[in-house]
Amino acid sequence: MKIAALTLLAAVFSAGCIGLPQGGGNQPPIADFTLSKSLVEINEAVVFNASASHDPDGQIGVYQWNFGDGVQDTGATVTHRYGAFGRLVVTLTVTDTQGAQSAHAANLTVNAPPKAAFEVTLGPYFAKEPISFAATGSGDPDGLIATYAWDFGDGSQGSSFAVAHAYAVSGTFVIRLTVTDGAGARANASTSLFVDLHTYQVAFTQDSSQLQPIRNFTLANQTKSITVEIFVTNLTRANFTLTWRDPFPAGGPPNDVIELRVTSPEGSVQHAQGTFDNITLGFNLNPIPPDVTVRAATAADVPGALGSAFLGMRGTGVWLVEIVAVSLQGGVVQDGGFVPEPLFVWTLTTTLTTYHAQPTQVG
Repeated sequence: MKIAALTLLAAVFSAGCIGLPQGGGNQPPIADFTLSKSLVEINEAVVFNASASHDPDGQIGVYQWNFGDGVQDTGATVTHRYGAFGRLVVTLTVTDTQGAQSAHAANLTVNAPPKAAFEVTLGPYFAKEPISFAATGSGDPDGLIATYAWDFGDGSQGSSFAVAHAYAVSGTFVIRLTVTDGAGARANASTSLFVDLHTYQVAFTQDSSQLQPIRNFTLANQTKSITVEIFVTNLTRANFTLTWRDPFPAGGPPNDVIELRVTSPEGSVQHAQGTFDNITLGFNLNPIPPDVTVRAATAADVPGALGSAFLGMRGTGVWLVEIVAVSLQGGVVQDGGFVPEPLFVWTLTTTLTTYHAQPTQVG
């Protein structure tokens, strides 16, 4: 009797007449996601995408995110911003419609930006004088600063922790320091400073110098013309002195008549005759300027700061000098006859007096 009952029950099962599960039950979903970046900055928007997650035999009902900083969210694609730096583990847990779950985790690093700060030597600041800058106070809370980039506001740059820079001109300049950490994050700091000029009291003094003497001769009753090149500025006076020696008559006073004519680059002419042994002609040229106060970077810049108003150009150029043998009175008796003096030998000396600025720094 029992054997017959068991045989009947087996037949019912094989026919599928009751709703027992076939094939072993529900399969769990598979969790997976991608990060827009694995190294991010504080407050940077990071996108998390779980579209790679799937369920082999159904659908995923819930996407649960744990961002590792105490904040959670749900959704297949979410965005999150981190408020503090550190190394974090992001976990995604997916649940299918039948309650089965699986999880996937990935590492994320939130980089802390560096801090930029710098110090400048105390002013006042003057053009062409070095100013020192140092990135003291700059740092990176979770690493090291990789590069320092200085912009001095005048087109010049620097790349060291400590630098020095001199400005060529006066003015207000903005100095900017950019620091970059090992992860590429940057920070900036800037300041402005005024670069001034010194004050100089300028007096004008005079100096004299001589050009190389010119030695030559003039034939009797002839004129010797030469040029003297004077290419200096600020001439106050130019003197031309002609000297000669008259050997005839022997033992007596010189009696040759010599004329010296000088024409300046501007066309003014002076001339004089002499019978002894020298003639001097002098030209007054540029007046000495009055004392003045100017502002300049250095004493060497004072002439440029004075400008053309204090530049004397008269007398600069080519001078024409003419030496005339008006009358040579001497001669020698030779072979019972008289031989007149054929020429005379002379020396021309040019003495130049110039003024120049003598600056004294007073501020």
